[in-house]
Amino acid sequence: MKTAEENGMRADDVQREAQMLGRISHPSIVRYFGCQVVGTTNNPRKHLWIVMGLVHGDTLHARIFTAPEASDILKWAGQLAAGLAYLHLQVVCVYNG
Repeated sequence: MKTAEENGMRADDVQREAQMLGRISHPSIVRYFGCQVVGTTNNPRKHLWIVMGLVHGDTLHARIFTAPEASDILKWAGQLAAGLAYLHLQVVCVYNG
C-alpha cells in the first residue's frame, strides 16, 4: 500500500476530494460518509478507513461472476449512466493524473 504522497497526491488534495465525495447524493451512487486516518503508538503505520453506505444484496463479485441475465445488465447500465450523468451535472472534477 502506498501513501497519498507516494502516489503523487498531497494530503490536502485527498482531504478536498473526501469533502467533495461527502456532498454527492444519488440513488445510483453508494453514499460516502467520511474517512479517518488511524495509527497507534504500537503500530505507527497509518491506515485510511472509509465509511460508506450499506449496499443490500449480493456482493459485486457474486453478481458479476454468476452469469447475470441480460435484463440485469441493462438495469445496471441504466443505473451507471444515471449516476455518471448526475456527477457530470455536479461539475465535480477530480484529477489524479
